[in-house]
Amino acid sequence: MLFSRHSIQSQKENAPFYCNALIISTIGAMALVSSNNFISVFISLLFTTIGGILIAKFSQNEKITTKYVLISLLALVIYIFGASIICTQFQAINFERIAELSDGYT
Repeated sequence: MLFSRHSIQSQKENAPFYCNALIISTIGAMALVSSNNFISVFISLLFTTIGGILIAKFSQNEKITTKYVLISLLALVIYIFGASIICTQFQAINFERIAELSDGYT
């Protein structure tokens, strides 16, 4: 947030939009830290991604926004694929339960 001060001052008319996008992204990152299962991680990643896309849109460069959207969607698809493999292997979505079940695999 401190590093974005110059960006906000250069485009004062879009400052509320930028600040709201930054808050959405920050809330998503805070929720990601406290996640305890795959579903809450996915929702937190979505909030962080939406905030990041809005921040990229603030730059008003369509090429940057398009690249960020495509890379973010690819990362989410890879996450869903990996989470589904782990969930089907251990038949649980909670990280603690998966840790308990994985002790037998070592």
